[in-house]
Amino acid sequence: MNKLLLVVFVLFTAAANATPFTLAGDTVDASIIKTIDNGFGLGLTHGYGFDAPFVVQDGVSDLQQYGGVLNLNVDGGQFAIQYLFRAAWQSGIVFRLDGLDFAGGGALTALNVDTNISGYTLNVGRDFIELALGGTTFNTSTYFTGQFVVASVPLPPTVWLIGIGLIGLAGVSLKRKLA
Repeated sequence: MNKLLLVVFVLFTAAANATPFTLAGDTVDASIIKTIDNGFGLGLTHGYGFDAPFVVQDGVSDLQQYGGVLNLNVDGGQFAIQYLFRAAWQSGIVFRLDGLDFAGGGALTALNVDTNISGYTLNVGRDFIELALGGTTFNTSTYFTGQFVVASVPLPPTVWLIGIGLIGLAGVSLKRKLA
């Protein structure tokens, strides 16, 4: 019976790990947020290109541009920022990518970063990332690529059914041992 429990566990784990997590087809929102008033107000910036959520498509067909400053390309498993000229971000500027609801029931747990930007800070939540960019400088060779690290999040009914099944198997095993 213990072998049966082990087989059930291994099959469930393999099935859970086989689920592909992707943002392709998902609607996400990108924004530049001012958290310090440098004379231009606080909050979301408007009119520079990140004004509406968009549907993620692999490749460059969903490429977003922010006011001639940067290009953003979000794919199923990563996003990339490429800067278009030389400048610097003022204090309090945050780039936010949100609505990261991965197909397959996954939740964002981390971000693997490849960049040549120094001085940024990163905040990763279950369905968003924030890059605090204030005080950083950039030019046409500056880039930031983030590969999403996603973990399986089982649905509560699935967890309950598996738990009930395992308790039942344990009960049958115990009953046979006592008989």
